[in-house]
Amino acid sequence: MLGQRAEDLTLTDEVQSTIFLRAAEAPKGRVDVNVEGGVIYLRGELDGAEQIRDVVAAANRVEGVRRVVNLLHMPAEPAPMKD
Repeated sequence: MLGQRAEDLTLTDEVQSTIFLRAAEAPKGRVDVNVEGGVIYLRGELDGAEQIRDVVAAANRVEGVRRVVNLLHMPAEPAPMKD
């Protein structure tokens, strides 16, 4: 179990780096990244559908990501719930 937790922490760092450090328009401070068993959970509020698609696509490109669960939403929309 400790091995998986360490892998998840490493994967969290890699996803955050990909999303937040590689683009000037990155939504720093607006997206929370959590990892459970290699599955990425993205939560937060972004300005538009294109920005959400870009963040989800960036997370999917990180090596080791098994799946991305998109819980992002736009202003005035309710936040999606985790199943």
